[in-house]
Amino acid sequence: MPAPTVPYRHGGGGLLELPISVTPIARLHVIGMSVILAPAWMRRHLVGVALRAPFFNLELHGIDLADAAADEIPPALVARQPDLRRPLGHKLAALDETLTAARAAGDRFVTLRDYAGA
Repeated sequence: MPAPTVPYRHGGGGLLELPISVTPIARLHVIGMSVILAPAWMRRHLVGVALRAPFFNLELHGIDLADAAADEIPPALVARQPDLRRPLGHKLAALDETLTAARAAGDRFVTLRDYAGA
């Protein structure tokens, strides 16, 4: 059975899990790498269906904003990390489109720490 897609506590009162967003049914991850790599039409679809859920958690890492050429990232890492093959301008546009869609859907932005505290 797949894990819940909304925040929950393990064992009813243990560790709080704040799951990353996934699409319904196929449960495709809607994370920094997927919104950067997906063609625009697919990104809009992935984000649109994920935003219908009561909880939207877009996981991002520092490397999601790395520019392989400008940041002098080793070619071996670029070969293993496909989103490093996209220029920073593309990444920023994809993330801006995603965050704009979230805000238009009525989402508010908070840190996971703040969300967990509430």
